Amino acid sequence: MAFMDKLSEVAGKAVSAAGEGVEFGKAKAKVLQEKNKVKELKEAIGQYAYDTCKAGEEINVDRIKDIIAEIDEHLQNIECLESGAEESFSEIKSTFK
Repeated sequence: MAFMDKLSEVAGKAVSAAGEGVEFGKAKAKVLQEKNKVKELKEAIGQYAYDTCKAGEEINVDRIKDIIAEIDEHLQNIECLESGAEESFSEIKSTFK
């Protein structure tokens, strides 16, 4: 009976770790999406500045500030997602201690 209890305990831990692994993977995928969005927004600022200057027009600072605010939101999302991913990873490691 002790063997079956131990086997059941190990199986439960494996299922728990698998679930945490899925959550970890999802968080990491979302981090990559957020980082790509930050990259795109930074490129948009550069493209806007280039196009505007090339056309001899004046840069709208408010437009750039709006893009910067959007970048900051994505950076904050990245920070939260990475924190959550780290927690999931810690839980996976502690499952098998």
